[in-house]
Amino acid sequence: MGAQALRQWLLPHAASSKALFGKEGGTTDIQAKGGYTATEMAAGASLRINPRTSFYAELGKLWANGGDNRVKSGVQASIGVKAQW
Repeated sequence: MGAQALRQWLLPHAASSKALFGKEGGTTDIQAKGGYTATEMAAGASLRINPRTSFYAELGKLWANGGDNRVKSGVQASIGVKAQW
């Protein structure tokens, strides 16, 4: 059985959006910028059934640290099977 842990600090995500509206008299730009910084922590484990098959599971959470946008996240989970052919 293997265990793994993941901790990522300060993940900057920048985004911007621009809309251009125009008529015969001129144009208007509307810009919206966004971005955030977040911290993610996750832990997982894997269980090898045989040399070619294993199961895995992971739990993680994301916290907002700042920026123009706020990020909300509950506890995230994933499970799966890894098989080599």
